[in-house]
Amino acid sequence: MAGKVATVFIIDVGPSMWQKKVDESGTTAFDLSSRAIQIMLENKVISERKTDMTSVVAVGTNDTDNPLSTDEKHDHISVLNGIEQPKLSILRKVRNDLPRGDISGDCLSAVEVAIKLISDHCKHLKYIKKIYLFTDGESTITKSNHSAITNICGSENEIRYQGQADSLFRISCFLFNISQYNICVYLKAASENFWREFVRDCGGDIFTMRDFLNRLELPQIRAVKPTPVYKGFLTLGDVEEHPESSLSIPIEMYHKTSITRPPTAKKWSIPAEMSTLRQKTHEVYTSKVHVIIEKSEDKNEGEKADEANQIEVPLEDLEKAYTFGKTIIPIPSYDEEVLGLHTIQSMCMLGFIKAEDYRQEYCLSNISVILPPKDNLDASLRLSSLIQALFIKNAYALVRYVSKTNKDPRLAILVPHLKTSTECLYFAKVFTNNLDLPFCEDYRKCVFPSLENIVDKFGKKVEKHKNLPTPEMLDKMGEYINGMNLMEAALDNEGNAQEHLKVKEVYNPVLFRIQKAISHRALHPDDSLILPDEKLTSNARILPSLVEKNKHLINEMRDLFKITKVPPKVKRRRAEVSRKGVGEINAEEILGSKEEEFEEVGIKKHKSEINGTFCGDILPNSADIRKIGYIDPVGDFTKMIENRQEDLVTTVYIIFSAVEQMCKIITDLAKTLVDDTKAIQCLKALREVSAREDESERFNEFLQNLRKNCLDRPLAKADFWQHVVDSKITLISSDEAPDSNISKEDANKVT
Repeated sequence: MAGKVATVFIIDVGPSMWQKKVDESGTTAFDLSSRAIQIMLENKVISERKTDMTSVVAVGTNDTDNPLSTDEKHDHISVLNGIEQPKLSILRKVRNDLPRGDISGDCLSAVEVAIKLISDHCKHLKYIKKIYLFTDGESTITKSNHSAITNICGSENEIRYQGQADSLFRISCFLFNISQYNICVYLKAASENFWREFVRDCGGDIFTMRDFLNRLELPQIRAVKPTPVYKGFLTLGDVEEHPESSLSIPIEMYHKTSITRPPTAKKWSIPAEMSTLRQKTHEVYTSKVHVIIEKSEDKNEGEKADEANQIEVPLEDLEKAYTFGKTIIPIPSYDEEVLGLHTIQSMCMLGFIKAEDYRQEYCLSNISVILPPKDNLDASLRLSSLIQALFIKNAYALVRYVSKTNKDPRLAILVPHLKTSTECLYFAKVFTNNLDLPFCEDYRKCVFPSLENIVDKFGKKVEKHKNLPTPEMLDKMGEYINGMNLMEAALDNEGNAQEHLKVKEVYNPVLFRIQKAISHRALHPDDSLILPDEKLTSNARILPSLVEKNKHLINEMRDLFKITKVPPKVKRRRAEVSRKGVGEINAEEILGSKEEEFEEVGIKKHKSEINGTFCGDILPNSADIRKIGYIDPVGDFTKMIENRQEDLVTTVYIIFSAVEQMCKIITDLAKTLVDDTKAIQCLKALREVSAREDESERFNEFLQNLRKNCLDRPLAKADFWQHVVDSKITLISSDEAPDSNISKEDANKVT
């Protein structure tokens, strides 16, 4: 039962603890002690370890409630809760309902009570036993059982004693400074020597309260008991068929890195709390039911009738099925063995590869460490020989790994790790769903254009280009990278340079932010959530010293790379969409209340309600234009643009937008008409409107396609493009429209 922990927190609640202030803000030793216990209890409640038992004992209470209360020296000591898994109730009691006594208690007798609680709970089982004592040292000490307690604590328990002080060796009425460590206790000068000797004999430590609280404010990393994820053999060759020419090494594998995830959320329901169950809870559970729905032939009955005709299908009547094209192919459970591969638990070496040939993009997984079994000297010798051979040859071992019998095989890599005090193999599973080395079906080769090898349209490499850095740019960027070096960016307490953002000092802000939010809401259900701790958020920001140090380089690179502020892209105006439901749409608003429209070659005819006759409307209002005709395409196009009730330039509610229609008109005119004048006028009008209405990308694309059609696949009028060149119609450059990414020089090259 190794790994079980029994902890007792002893807090002095005598008058000196809560009446005397320890700083100008009015904080008392009682406040700091209860805050420290609260933080440690929060971590225990969050971890939800069933093997972590906790008790809280108060010294100096007006009442007496403890297992040793028959002895007078154990008076005014109360056990607030027995040893059990910490819950929210005891956490709230420590925060809000800790008693404040009017009589000083005996802290050494409280240690004796704590030992009694731990002994009764643990009996002869193997536990990690801890006692934390919080006191200012002003209470009386009964030393009659000093030696007996020291013998018990020194042999079985770990005593942590914490003190509150301001400066080393300074003795005040109730404060003094002592060692800086994990747990704090307030000692007085008269009892300091006694507690130091007592804690030393018990093999414990003494800490200052303020320094201890600073440590507690940092995220507490939960200790994880090492558990092997694989116990078996590492083999090379066929051990069964050729044992004399093969190698078999007993090994154990443990996780070296593993993602720690935040607490998961559960479903919460107020009706669940209102139930009549004896143990009420807000928690609700998900239930999955498979049903067959018989559709009703009567459409008027609706979905309620379909729900009433549901037939539940038991789980044992379900079978797996796979799609083959659009056909569903069921595979019964007795045939499922065909889909699997019969394997046995193993880890066998397939071969070796050079370290430089291993591609780092494969390694995207948790790392495990392979060690020999404990007290197995033969396995240690074999594994050590393999590790040193791989290290000398600068090679990795490729292995086939099966974690359990009948599990799918995976490919993995073994990397030697050799140091003075440690020899092991790092096991790297990577890339696929189970994070292993990829099979050929798993690897996806993506090809991207080169950043430094730029070619022109003829395939010739370009030496000078706006996207190619100059030697001066490369030197300046290299100087900036050296200036942002983190290895000497931070300073220690003595002012010496040290590494910034060490892995062991960088905590996951999301993980601990969620934990703090849960704890705060549990204790303060009506308050808003607190802001993130500065110590966590500071790691997400760049060091101010680095910014100041490289400020001149940033300014120089801004001028060298010609970095300018890009104006914000103008948002396009969209037509307003009615929020009416489908059943509320008024057909007259769409079709018109007094006329029925017909479109024929740009001329509209309307049926009059007055006389029932038809009359031609050659000049309709601009709001009636919905299609560009071939008679006056420029006029129709202009009227559509001038209509601001709807943005018909980019509207998605018309079959063809004004720009798209105009592009089609120009293409048709260039193919059919003898005189190119109308097509050139349309092209000029389209260019002007596109530059003004943020449609430059569409125009540039159309003009380039038009040129290609004229030169590569000649139109009926082969000289049309020459007329475009003579009219000086070019691409829209970034100087003319903010949405264009083409320079003025490139815009002129198209012609």
